[in-house]
Amino acid sequence: MKKYDRKLQIMLTIILMLLLSTAPVLAAFTFFDPMNPASVPQTLSQSGIYTGTTITAEAIPYDVNTPLWKDGAIIKRYLLKGPGAQITFNDTSDYYGYSGDFVFVKSMILEVVNGEAASQRYLETSLLVYKPDTGKWFVFNYHWNKEQTDATLMSDWDIIDSVYTVWPQGAGGPASIQKWEPEMPAVCASACHRQDGRQVMGFFTAQLNRPSLQNSTINQIQHFFNIGLFAGTAPADLTALPKWEPVSNTAASLEVRARSYIAANCSMCHGASYMEASVEFQLDYHAMKAPEHDFIGFTTAFVIPDCDGRKVVAPGHAAASTLYYRQTKREYAADNFLPHVDQMPPSNTFKVDSAGLDLLEEWICSLDPAKCAVPAGQIAAGDSLPKCADVVDIAEPVSQKTVVSPELRGRLLILPEVFITAAEPAVSLYNIRGQQFYPKKLGTAMYKVDAVLPQGIYILKINDEKFVRYIR
Repeated sequence: MKKYDRKLQIMLTIILMLLLSTAPVLAAFTFFDPMNPASVPQTLSQSGIYTGTTITAEAIPYDVNTPLWKDGAIIKRYLLKGPGAQITFNDTSDYYGYSGDFVFVKSMILEVVNGEAASQRYLETSLLVYKPDTGKWFVFNYHWNKEQTDATLMSDWDIIDSVYTVWPQGAGGPASIQKWEPEMPAVCASACHRQDGRQVMGFFTAQLNRPSLQNSTINQIQHFFNIGLFAGTAPADLTALPKWEPVSNTAASLEVRARSYIAANCSMCHGASYMEASVEFQLDYHAMKAPEHDFIGFTTAFVIPDCDGRKVVAPGHAAASTLYYRQTKREYAADNFLPHVDQMPPSNTFKVDSAGLDLLEEWICSLDPAKCAVPAGQIAAGDSLPKCADVVDIAEPVSQKTVVSPELRGRLLILPEVFITAAEPAVSLYNIRGQQFYPKKLGTAMYKVDAVLPQGIYILKINDEKFVRYIR
């Protein structure tokens, strides 16, 4: 019996050795020299940071209060630190001090079927590497393969265009397309993660002041002190620290949410540390309210097409505000991956941020509520689009709002007498997001809009004349 047990043991050992010889060898994470091309990993698996889509256990996850808009992608953020490496916390500035080796990891993920985690696809991963002996940061971008097994290093000027079929309303809803183009590393390094700017874009107090991902019962900043990532002792009162607010947090003030959103999406170029030569105003959160940098009412060189609106923010007039208008512009054609000529930010985004636009519209309206007041009834003659005149509702105000984002149905439109002629006028209605509606004629001067109209800014076209209307 013992002889057979010995044979069985030998056979099992041989089988185990064969299995181990064919199993993939997993690379251990080690810091590499970002200035030596030969040492830069050509794939994420070679770096030891990812095995498939599983990140190394050494990575420290973190999140931010107000993320940059990237076509609704899920963004996962981590950092890796070398032995003894620490960060000098700063509660009065957007800049921290770094001592030792650090790698910041950001992965962009597309949820193909909304609400189904199993449908998530990794699209691109960026590594921001700190070289302590130079005090400089270096950017490396990796593009994921369709099998989701690995991601390959992109060259500085790589252009990789992809089109995905997605179901934004879930499996039972209609399908649509979503374009994706990873940012070129050279653009990342020169436009956003500049050596003379805020190199680590979201890693500072106002963005980190939130619950920890690893323990939601404590503040994320406190957690970083607890694990020794931040040097020294945490501030006694974390609630007194600067804090940006997400778009969705309606408990926070409208102004704080709007300014947080603007800063998160605009201050990398229009901020205190770096501004384009043609830009004279600041959208950095901490400076944007200073008199010398107040962008509300500031006149720009850019002019909204078909309108004389030239203000960054025109109080009470979202349609005449370049800040709002330029975020409505995106290139929708499936085969065109160039950004819309008027869009901001001018990065590779192809979808509007509806929640962000709604927030900006509400905030701009709140700056001069009288101009957003809605006198129900007919349209004033001569109130035309080129003047960006006061916007008014085209119908009776909503008597009750039973949902958070009210939809309007059956709106009445009464034409001014100037349009009542023998020839029936051509009447259409479209919003600045590209949706078009055709009112139904009820009488000589009265039309009805049967379609469900989302709240927002609309352009009413009567024959060849255009009017701006705010539907609320």
